[in-house]
Amino acid sequence: MIRSFQNADLPALHRLWLEYWSALGPTPAVREAQLEQAILSRTFFRADELLVATSDDRPQAWLQFCPSPHDKSLVVVPMICLAPSVSTSIASQLMQEALLRIRSRGVRRVRIGVARDNIFGYAGLEPIGHGVGIVETDTRLQAILAGEGFHPVSSATAMSVSVIGFRPPMNRDAMQFRRTALVEPRPHRFCDSRHAAGMSHLDVEAKCLVNRDGQTLATFQQWLSDPEAEVMRPSLMILDLGDAHLRGQLTVAESYLIAAQIQEAANRNILTIETSVDDEKRELQSQLGALQFRPASRGQCWEGSA
Repeated sequence: MIRSFQNADLPALHRLWLEYWSALGPTPAVREAQLEQAILSRTFFRADELLVATSDDRPQAWLQFCPSPHDKSLVVVPMICLAPSVSTSIASQLMQEALLRIRSRGVRRVRIGVARDNIFGYAGLEPIGHGVGIVETDTRLQAILAGEGFHPVSSATAMSVSVIGFRPPMNRDAMQFRRTALVEPRPHRFCDSRHAAGMSHLDVEAKCLVNRDGQTLATFQQWLSDPEAEVMRPSLMILDLGDAHLRGQLTVAESYLIAAQIQEAANRNILTIETSVDDEKRELQSQLGALQFRPASRGQCWEGSA
């Protein structure tokens, strides 16, 4: 049976989250309250957009779909959560019911998985992190999606750096920036209410590298856990590469600013900094590697028609 979410389903959603991710890797340290904050407490949450597959009244899988706030022709499925024991037929029925509901809204284009999420609420929720789509180790879900006519459209790698013991690269440019520029915080305001709602569990800070003349040389956002809505663990920081990701490379000023952020993070009890990079951005991945970022996970976003 496939039905819409009911309030009593929350414990089952949490159980399935732990079972699903534990089958793919280490069990995530996610409490039921964290899952509720990330998904059900959003101003844009709708019960008829979260589908639950049951067998003998016991939830076996769930799926959430959300209309894209930026593209009316697109619906995104940020999460499909399957129990390890769920049959392929139940998973397919869940997908088909979601596609039927999406089609009834006049939308035919569907994307599965999120990368660099900043509007769906999953950012920072373990083990989603910044988001890489459907993780490459989930071969069963990939087979189900392929059977429903979906295909990969992009791939991304999560990269992380340990703050403990970090030493920044020392070169002429770094020495110059140390003597002539300062790292300054800048206020950050969300551009729309949906963006603000999707990121409401995070403290977003903008950091800028500014020279003596007041010229901004580099800017990045860093996402930290909000202590009053702890969805992301407090020891993790997400680095939003912004324009650098669009360009596919870092300037020397941006590399210096990232290194400075890593050093500063140690004073805030941050242990790990994570970001997500499209696999086609080879130069950017190499530059982050020079800053001691290492691949942590990899995944793909899939796309198809409803």
